[in-house]
Amino acid sequence: MRFLRLILLTTFMVCLTVLPALAAVTLESFSAVWQGDEVTLDFATGSEIDHAAFHVWRSDTNIPPSDVNSSNATRLTTNPILGQNACSSGTGLYTYVDNVDTEEDIYYYYLESIACGSGGTVFFGSLEEENSGLAVTNTGAPPLVELYLPAIQVLNPEP
Repeated sequence: MRFLRLILLTTFMVCLTVLPALAAVTLESFSAVWQGDEVTLDFATGSEIDHAAFHVWRSDTNIPPSDVNSSNATRLTTNPILGQNACSSGTGLYTYVDNVDTEEDIYYYYLESIACGSGGTVFFGSLEEENSGLAVTNTGAPPLVELYLPAIQVLNPEP
C-alpha cells in the first residue's frame, strides 16, 4: 500500500511540474502606430482572470517575450497600467503613448501581465510572429496636423 501511495504521489508531482503556467490574460489585439515622436500602443484583452496590471517594455532589438528583462529592454511604465477589472474577470481596452527618439528606425514592444493572486508575470509580444516583439517602424512621417479651412458662405445665390 505504501508503494502504491508513493507511485501515485510521484506521478502527481511529475504532472504538476509538466503543466505550463496559465496566463491571467488572453490578448486579443496588440498594435502600434509611430507618428512624429510618439508611438501609440493599443491593446485589448479577450479575457482577464485574476489580472492586476500591465507594464510596457521597449527594446531596440527583437528578443523573444520570454527573455525580456532589464538588461535587454527598458520598462517604460513607472507605475503599472491597472487592469480594468480590478482582479476579477472581464475584458479590457488599453492605450499607452511612448515618447520616442525619432532618430531610431525600429522599436520592439512587449506587455508584461501581472497576476493578482500570485504576483506572477507573463510577457506578450507580437501576435503575428511567434517569439517576437511587436515591431514598430519609424516611417519618418511628420505628426498629424488638423487643418481647418475657412467656411465660405454665398450671400446672394443666383436664381
